[in-house]
Amino acid sequence: MRHGLQIPTVATLRSRPEGPLRCRGGMTLVEVLIALSLLLALMSAVAFSAGSFLHRGDLDRGASDLESSLRMARADAATRGKRIRMLLKAESPSVTLEWEPQPLTEPGSFRSYEAAIWTSRIPNQFVRVVNVQMVGESAPAPTGDSPSNGSGDVEPVEPSITFEPDGTCDSAIIELASLRPGDERRAMVEIDGQTGVVTSRITSSESLETTAQP
Repeated sequence: MRHGLQIPTVATLRSRPEGPLRCRGGMTLVEVLIALSLLLALMSAVAFSAGSFLHRGDLDRGASDLESSLRMARADAATRGKRIRMLLKAESPSVTLEWEPQPLTEPGSFRSYEAAIWTSRIPNQFVRVVNVQMVGESAPAPTGDSPSNGSGDVEPVEPSITFEPDGTCDSAIIELASLRPGDERRAMVEIDGQTGVVTSRITSSESLETTAQP
């Protein structure tokens, strides 16, 4: 033996126990592969859950952004002293803005409202409008009092919320659905036209069907 180096003999090699190949620390190669498989499966499950959570968050964010848009449209109408109208349609884009720039010389003439710096908050990339229910004094008139086109047919009225310069607006309940497939929930955003209070809640489609039943 030189410099502490011991050369194994044939007898020493034969005396070593035979068994499965082990890594440093005592784990076999099969055990390492099993542990890696379990780790990959766990990571996949976590990634799937995180993706589902983020997708479900689109409806919550869309409802919150619509709340902010309603409040800011009301504030703009009061600040500018002009009427602002929010159009709510089922097709894309669901939410658009118009205003009445010349109420004295061109009353009732609305044009696209592009002066607002908060239009990026309009949640067209997250949700779509499913239904709009006008409530209170803003509720639609009976069929006999609705405007017609002269042939006796009632003209369809596009759902919209008009914000007045005095701070009042139409009262409505807006039903939203997520643009993400698989999210069957609904967001109900309600605005009180007299007080300007805006609230929202998330509910399941089953709850809406149960409520709608007589």
